[in-house]
Amino acid sequence: MSIKNLFPFHVKKESLTPASTVAPLEVFNLMRAGHSLMIIDVRTPAEFAAVHIAGSHLMPMSSLNLADLAAKRKKSGDPFFIICKSGIFSDKICKNLSQVDGGEVYSIQGGMDAWQREELPVQRGR
Repeated sequence: MSIKNLFPFHVKKESLTPASTVAPLEVFNLMRAGHSLMIIDVRTPAEFAAVHIAGSHLMPMSSLNLADLAAKRKKSGDPFFIICKSGIFSDKICKNLSQVDGGEVYSIQGGMDAWQREELPVQRGR
């Protein structure tokens, strides 16, 4: 399923390509609307335990295998949204993963720092 048509009118759909960055609020709106998507958190287990997006999956960058992640994305068929602390590493991972996979993989712009700055819902603890 492509998510390009699910974004509001002010998002340029033609600019959404695999490895694009997407604003935290846009991801939250997709979640709130009940769309199927997978959020992969690549921070450390300690950072994840402190605060994370409810329903996100921890896959620490230190042990991340792009081929395994690509296989999971293909199997699920859902778009993947990658989040890190500030958006820098998730952007790099998305670019590498889109070269391996070619599927819909997006970096959450600004990472958990931006998610929290926008006061979007989080879960604390595991």
